[in-house]
Amino acid sequence: MTPHPAWPALAPASARILSALGFGLLLLAAGCGPGVVQQELAIGQPCSAASDCGTAPTFYCETALPGGYCKKDCRTDLDCPTEAVCVGAAGLTTGSCYLICGAGSTCPRQGYGCLPASSTPPLTASRNYCDYIH
Repeated sequence: MTPHPAWPALAPASARILSALGFGLLLLAAGCGPGVVQQELAIGQPCSAASDCGTAPTFYCETALPGGYCKKDCRTDLDCPTEAVCVGAAGLTTGSCYLICGAGSTCPRQGYGCLPASSTPPLTASRNYCDYIH
């Protein structure tokens, strides 16, 4: 193969070194991406720290609620694990994943109730969900 006339010909050893450096940089860049996101506790479970729920900041503990409440930010239901529904997402506002409950059912935690699905902001939700009831 004839090298491009504007480029000097590289010795085979130099070409191998440059190829190895390029491959090494590619591996390094791939390793700098986000790590594995893992859910530890189900949405709605009691918690005291984000690490109880999973990889922060994807999963976090809402410590303002009694006993804590494992959550995840969402824009749609598809952003939530299968046991959860996205509540409060509208326009540019991010919602949170809440545990799904059936109509007329009770939530598994004392002090929490099953709230109805709603299309009225700020608590839009496509399904019933468990939340703290004062």
